[in-house]
Amino acid sequence: MSYTNYKNKKILIIFSGFMPDYLEFFLELCEQHQIIADIVFFDPRIKINHKINQSFYLETKINTKNPLNVLLFDKQIQKIAKNKNYDYIFSDTFALSNTISVIHSATINKKCQIINNPIIRFIHFLTHIHRIIFNKIFYKNCPKLFAVSTLTKEDCAKNYNINPNRIKIVYPGFQFQNNKKIPHTKNNEQFVIGINANGFRTKGGFIMIDALKYLIKKHKNIKARIIYPKHQENLLLNFLIKLYKLEKYIEFLGIQKDMTTFYGSIDCLVCPSLFEAFGRVVTEAMNFNLPVIISSNTGAKDIIKDEINGLIFELNKKSGKNLAEKIEYLIENPEKAEKLAEKGAMCAQNITWKKFAMEIFNELYPKLTH
Repeated sequence: MSYTNYKNKKILIIFSGFMPDYLEFFLELCEQHQIIADIVFFDPRIKINHKINQSFYLETKINTKNPLNVLLFDKQIQKIAKNKNYDYIFSDTFALSNTISVIHSATINKKCQIINNPIIRFIHFLTHIHRIIFNKIFYKNCPKLFAVSTLTKEDCAKNYNINPNRIKIVYPGFQFQNNKKIPHTKNNEQFVIGINANGFRTKGGFIMIDALKYLIKKHKNIKARIIYPKHQENLLLNFLIKLYKLEKYIEFLGIQKDMTTFYGSIDCLVCPSLFEAFGRVVTEAMNFNLPVIISSNTGAKDIIKDEINGLIFELNKKSGKNLAEKIEYLIENPEKAEKLAEKGAMCAQNITWKKFAMEIFNELYPKLTH
């Protein structure tokens, strides 16, 4: 990616959901290199700590699930940018007709592909066909693209028909940088497995249930703490728990406002997702000295080496059994689990929002930083 044809040192930023984590770092770089920054935002209560040239407040937030709404929003942005001579328009939650975009979720095509039922998969595809078409057009026209993992890059390149050489990988940071002082509340007599599974099926919740079915045959002192507020509404889940007699081995949790307490209550973090763009919960757990186990369809596998700084299990017809074997490895090898955690923590310290912002900025304005 060698797009360096900027002249005016001026950028329009669309302030959105993913951006707050690193926006301040990015604006600091703009200020440092005398780049004029204008911002489009949706919440008048937002406070920016760095100098902004001009702000544009839009009352109606974009609905990315509605193609017509996206088109109308695109026209609004074009109107704002008209005759402003911006080097770039930067959006990181969605692509518009001429934006720099960060891809941090699966394409709609990929979300269809991981639906097992062919009828539901086809209905899902038909329901979102207009979004698929618009996304292909918008992403193809983006002058620069960033993806949060190799997995996400490959997904976007394949399903949006984009040359992969146009997509640069930048790893996202995480909330609890450099903070390992957590209250340890776990029961030392149990091996506690943590999983964040809000969106149970796609987050691999049923794979975790299947793994527990294997584990309790040999290990009775285990427990899974699962973040899933709507567990009572999931009839299939509740049926399987009773079928496999897992009631005493599972504790469901609501939304965690303070994830540090959650990390302090578990012995390992499992991310068994069917598809995970990156998995920031993984690097958070690594930062807190916890061994992590991820599926082969988790973007964080870019930074995790199996049995070096974490464990990776294969997603296939035996996913539950494969995951159970990895959990058992940690249970039966506490010294190795500790070493995995130590090396994982060292790895996680190199993944920061500041670095994320710098890599994007350097790609946009390489002449100013080299």
